[in-house]
Amino acid sequence: MGDDSIPYTIRAFEAKNDSPRSAIQLDVGVSSDFQLDDDLPVPTPDAIPGSIMSAFDNDWYKFEAVKDNTYIIDLIYEGGAGWYLEMQLENNCGKTACDLLKWAHARTQFYEQIEYKATKTETVWVKVFSFGGIPSDPDNAGDYTIHVRWGNNERNIAAPIYVGWAPVTATVNEEHDELWYTFSAQQGTTYIIKANFPNPPSTALEIALKDSSTTSEVGSCTAKTSTLTQCRYTATTTEQMWIYIHCGGAPYYPCAELLTLQLSACSQAPDDNDDPTQAEAIVVNGKSHSGEASEKDEDWFSFSAKQGTSYTITLKLNKGSEGDLDLGLYQGCSSEECDDELAISGEDGGEEVIEWDAAETETLWVKVYSVNDPCPIKYKIKIEGQDPPCSYQCPDFSVPKKDCVEKFKQCECQGGYKANNEEETCEACDFETCPLYSVRKTQCVTNAGKHCKCLPSTKMECTAAGDCECKPCDTFQCGDFASIKEGVQCVTKFKHCECEPGYKKKDGECVPK
Repeated sequence: MGDDSIPYTIRAFEAKNDSPRSAIQLDVGVSSDFQLDDDLPVPTPDAIPGSIMSAFDNDWYKFEAVKDNTYIIDLIYEGGAGWYLEMQLENNCGKTACDLLKWAHARTQFYEQIEYKATKTETVWVKVFSFGGIPSDPDNAGDYTIHVRWGNNERNIAAPIYVGWAPVTATVNEEHDELWYTFSAQQGTTYIIKANFPNPPSTALEIALKDSSTTSEVGSCTAKTSTLTQCRYTATTTEQMWIYIHCGGAPYYPCAELLTLQLSACSQAPDDNDDPTQAEAIVVNGKSHSGEASEKDEDWFSFSAKQGTSYTITLKLNKGSEGDLDLGLYQGCSSEECDDELAISGEDGGEEVIEWDAAETETLWVKVYSVNDPCPIKYKIKIEGQDPPCSYQCPDFSVPKKDCVEKFKQCECQGGYKANNEEETCEACDFETCPLYSVRKTQCVTNAGKHCKCLPSTKMECTAAGDCECKPCDTFQCGDFASIKEGVQCVTKFKHCECEPGYKKKDGECVPK
């Protein structure tokens, strides 16, 4: 090889299913299509993987199509700059050529799809190839998955959908203008069907819920917004239901390039505070109360308001809860109806707040409810009250701890009375005197053995009847240059003693160091 030689590299690609004669057989599945993850499709478990190594590489597949049946072929991949994968459906593949039936080349850089209704029973072939070329580097090859499934564009071949599934993904266009899904509804359960559109449709798209009748519609569907259509239905009996999605209106195409469909369900658990007469009492500045509310189940609470006090009522959704709850404040609720609506908080989102200054001392009622959420939404509610500065009056049998009193905790109950923090009162307690040589440990002495403490050098002895006395208990003398250790109640051995400074323990006595 001379100085003017030209270096080169030869790369060989493995021949595989590169012709109709070596096509890989595809099994027709019943999957409800691929799913979206971070707006990218994720293939179904039974999809077949493949790879296009260059612009000259073709992959071939085949399956048996039955007359009048509809089939959908999904090609999922992640394209690169300037190149895409395409897909062709062909038949009559002889030794040299095939007849083209359909060609998918939307060039989305992540999926292609073909829908085909067979006009006769025959073998059909699918060819996967590249547009724009692919870098001839195996690490950058055009990896993909391919899958063929029954079409769900008719009621009798509706695809199954289940509560709790991740959103299933499908396409609706001028060719695939109907989608059918089916699920089993249980009596008393509310079902919510949500159809979302990552790319909003430019024309009308209808969604309906049908029962076993071929014509009637059940449930209610919201009007289509730019991204969402929703249906909900509470089953009155256990039966099979169908979801029908139809592309209509003008211009006819495109109706929607892509949509996701999800089914959820809920049952309303009964509770006791459904009206003002059964309202649950809330202690102001106490613990938060938990509950569940929906459009069919409102929750009622009550609290004692004091004249001149400012109240803040806060409603928060539990972590992970979704929906929109509203909050109302009422007075004069002597029956299921209330005299006045004092305040309403109906903000969008997870928190509602009402602030109210009480003009008089009375009972007020709080209602938690939803306008359009059929499923229970879990929440927490708390009521806080703030008195004007230095306006708090200590209750009977108590005295202020400081000059400016703003709350009950700044009051001290007198001897013989104990604090009731919930009622903010001082209650009389059964008083019992401590025995001789003892002092009181608590505000109220109801049990001398527990509430009294003996003085040093004595210990408490109680009879079965509860009579207690403090008896001498020192049986050991610490001796010269020693004293009783701090905290020791009874001295019974030398270890209960400690030597004075400059002395140390030795042989049971304190000696100079």
